[in-house]
Amino acid sequence: MQLTNIPWVFNPDGSRPGYSLNIITGCENHVDGMCLGGDFPCYAYKLANGRVKNHYLNGDYLLPPTSYPCGLNDPFYPRFWPDRLQELVKRNHAKHIKDQRGIFVCDMSDLFGIGVPGDWTVRVLDAIRQNVIYPGDRFYILTKQYYTMTKYSSFPENCVVGMTATKLKYLKLALEHMKNIQAKVKFLSLEPLLEDMSDWTPGGFSQSAFAEALNDSGVNWVITGCQTKPLKLPPSALHATLGSVPIALKHVLASCSQAGVPVLVKPPLSKMLVGFRLEETPWQK
Repeated sequence: MQLTNIPWVFNPDGSRPGYSLNIITGCENHVDGMCLGGDFPCYAYKLANGRVKNHYLNGDYLLPPTSYPCGLNDPFYPRFWPDRLQELVKRNHAKHIKDQRGIFVCDMSDLFGIGVPGDWTVRVLDAIRQNVIYPGDRFYILTKQYYTMTKYSSFPENCVVGMTATKLKYLKLALEHMKNIQAKVKFLSLEPLLEDMSDWTPGGFSQSAFAEALNDSGVNWVITGCQTKPLKLPPSALHATLGSVPIALKHVLASCSQAGVPVLVKPPLSKMLVGFRLEETPWQK
C-alpha cells in the first residue's frame, strides 16, 4: 500500500494524501497503451513499461491460468499480487485501525477489466467487505467496464464506486449502467475530458437533460479534469462565459449544479475557475 497523489482519494477524515493498493495490475483493455473505452493513452501502461517494469516482471505474482507463459514478458499483462492482498487482510484482522485510510483499489489496473479473472475480482471484493473494523477504511473503485461492474453489485458501504467516461457516448452508457449499481456513493470520473458534452440531445446541449440523467442514475459525485490531448472542438468553442475555461467543462458544471451533484475539478483546469468550490465532495455537503 502506497501514498497516492491522486487528488480525489480522500481519507475518511477528509485529509490527503490517500493510498493506492494494487492487488491486481495490468489489463488487456488497450492497443499498444491506447485505452479502449476511453480513447486516451493509459498512464498505467506507461508506468508498467517504464520505471516499474523490472519489478512487475520479477515480482511474486500470479498470472491468469490460461495465459501462461504468454504474459511473462509483458509487464502490463494482468497480474495478481497475493502479498498485497494479505496486507489488506492483516488490516481486517486488527483490533482497531488508528489511521483510517482512503484506498484506491487497483489504480494500475481495472478490478473489472478485460483479462482479469472473475475469481480475482471476488477475492479483492471479499477482502474489502471484511474491512468491518470501526472505524474502518474507505475504498475507491473505478472502472471503464460498466456492464461487468454491475454483475458484482451491491457494494458495501465502505466503497465509493465510480465509472470513467471521457466522451459523450461513454457518459450515456455509464449513466444507464449506474442505475443498476447499489452503493452508498456512486461517482463519475469525466477525466480526461476529451470532448464537449453539448450534443446531449439532437437539438444541442440540454442542461436539464444532462441533470435529469445524473439524478436518474443515482450518481452523487462527479470528478473532472484536464484534457490529455486537444479537444476536438473549433477554437471558437474553447472560450465561453467562464473566460478561458473550455465550454466542455462549463456544461459539466452547469448540469451538475442543476442536479445538485458536487463536483471536484482537478488541476490545472481548477486554476481557471474563480469563485468555484474546487474540492467539493459528497462528504462536504
